[in-house]
Amino acid sequence: MMMRLLRGPAALLAVVLGVTGLVLAASPDAPYPRPARPARAYRLGALIAQLANPHFIGMAYGIQEEARALGASVILYDAGGYQFLDKQIAQMEDLIANKVDAILLVAVSGPGTVPVVEKAYAAHIHVININVMTDNPHVAIRIRSDDKFLGRREGELMAQALGGRGNVVMLKAAAGASPFELRSAGFKEYIGANTSIKILGEQNSVNTPDQGLKLMEDFMQTFPQIDGVFCAADFL
Repeated sequence: MMMRLLRGPAALLAVVLGVTGLVLAASPDAPYPRPARPARAYRLGALIAQLANPHFIGMAYGIQEEARALGASVILYDAGGYQFLDKQIAQMEDLIANKVDAILLVAVSGPGTVPVVEKAYAAHIHVININVMTDNPHVAIRIRSDDKFLGRREGELMAQALGGRGNVVMLKAAAGASPFELRSAGFKEYIGANTSIKILGEQNSVNTPDQGLKLMEDFMQTFPQIDGVFCAADFL
């Protein structure tokens, strides 16, 4: 995977991401080189999709700690969930109005964030897209896992657990969010090509434990025989 070497605020924010466990690299085996503490104190914005999720709590702490170490300040916003696109758009517009040097974006929606990312691009503000992708191509860099591979791997593990046959249901998590859509696609791809497993039902939902429970209860009432469950998100 090729990545551009960024300078100035974009490079600084990219380094901030290192403590989240997502390593930027010029090659798969080389860690992103940490810059010296900048002479200027950069102002950064961070837009998190769902701080109730422990994954994003750790990310937020890491961003703030590394920013302090590099002499930067961070304005941190929480959208409160993938269903709150309007809230995240308003938060990003606020960061643009405040003329921050760069924005870290965990998008609540790929297509829904396209216009506001375009506003940041027009304002010459670097956008570093992490974890959940925006569909706007005008970002300085993208940092993500291979979610389709993860979905295929889940399909492989499901096939091993069920001996290649049986009935499963899919909790696909928030619609429009790239990790969940790609994991679901990878799972279905593997199951369809390599097994006799039948997918009885699949459903998107808000990413909260209570919604996951409700969806699973509905599946159990609808289908008398469920042998396995695919879950695209850890917080369902």
